[in-house]
Amino acid sequence: MSELELIGLLLLGAQLAIILYIIAHEYTVWRRRRLARTLVPPVGPGSSGAPVDLAEEEGFGEAPNLIASVEGVGLVEGEWGVLRMKLNRPSTLAVEGDVDWLNPGEVQGVVDVPVKPRKSGQVPVAIVARSNGKEERKIVWVEVAESMKVKSAAASCPSCGAPRKPGAKYCWKCGAKLD
Repeated sequence: MSELELIGLLLLGAQLAIILYIIAHEYTVWRRRRLARTLVPPVGPGSSGAPVDLAEEEGFGEAPNLIASVEGVGLVEGEWGVLRMKLNRPSTLAVEGDVDWLNPGEVQGVVDVPVKPRKSGQVPVAIVARSNGKEERKIVWVEVAESMKVKSAAASCPSCGAPRKPGAKYCWKCGAKLD
């Protein structure tokens, strides 16, 4: 066998390997598209039959996260506001941190969860979503404004209510000692 024939066989083998790779890749892409278009009844326990569940069961990687996004809306210390969340699948939620919250039950899509922050500033809040035996925890830092009640009490004299000057130890109007 000559050197040219050997090179020709090597090139032919490389072309064959590339063609097989392309066929395998195209089949995988076709299968994923087919699964994404097809809705079938639930396949097993805990499966909703959604394309995401089918893709997971067929071994095409992880499904998208349960929690897509979280943002605080109108959060003020000691007052009710909302955490707006976008969930990719039906989930039950839990909220942990320096907030009181009302459980909305099982939810999906964009959800406003009522929360009442216990302190102001940057507050860490853990969101726990559970769906079909899968649990996801996401920690977000939300900005919580200081309560106007706290601001007004600190900014005025407790005896006469006169505006308090920064750094003053006594009230300029009535002379009462300021804490």
